[in-house]
Formats: sequence, structure tokens, C-alpha cells
Amino acid sequence: MYILNQKLKILKTNLKTWNKDTFGNIHSQLKDATQKLDSIQSNIDSTGYTDQLMEQERLAQIHLENILKMEEIF
Repeated sequence: MYILNQKLKILKTNLKTWNKDTFGNIHSQLKDATQKLDSIQSNIDSTGYTDQLMEQERLAQIHLENILKMEEIF
């Protein structure tokens, strides 16, 4: 039982590290990605579409979708 207990402790440490590296603080990442997309869209509304803004919006949407997928997995 002692050996099993030690292996479980090692597993726990490894899983915590994996969780932190893979997901991090998913809720703050989601909030930041949403705010960035909103900011880009507000900029588009105020200045109109440009190729650069459209590309930024597309990349921000892709990033947000990836974070939403990570949140679902979490």
C-alpha cells in the first residue's frame, strides 16, 4: 500500500503540472479573448473595415473558438 500511495502522489503532481501547462487559467483566458474580439469589433464599427482589421478579427475569432474548445474539454 505504501508503494501505491507514493505512486499516486507522483501522479497527482504530474497531473497538476499537466493541467497548468495545458489549460492554465482557462476562465481568464476566455475573458481576455472575448474582450480582445469585442475591442477589434468596436474598432471596426468606428473606423470601418480594413484588411488589417478583418485579419485581426478572424484571428481573434479563431483564438476564442480554441479557448472555448479547451474550456469544454476542461
